[in-house]
Amino acid sequence: MLLKPNIKSLFEKKRAIEAKIEQIQKECKHTKTHIKLTQKHAFGGTYRVTCEECEKVLRYPTQEEMKKFLLK
Repeated sequence: MLLKPNIKSLFEKKRAIEAKIEQIQKECKHTKTHIKLTQKHAFGGTYRVTCEECEKVLRYPTQEEMKKFLLK
C-alpha cells in the first residue's frame, strides 16, 4: 500500500473541511459567546471568548469576564 497518495488525499480533504468551517464562521453573527479553555498544544491552553454556535475564537476575556467565569 502506498502511503503518499493516501496522505495527499487526506490533506486535501482536511483543507476542504477547514475552508468550509472558515466560511461558516465568517457568516456567523456570533450572538452567543462563552469563555472556554482553548488548547493549541498538549501541554497548556488559554481562556478565550468563543462563539457558542460556530466555535470561533473571538478574543481574550476581560478581567471582569474572567472573575464572573471563575465564580460560577
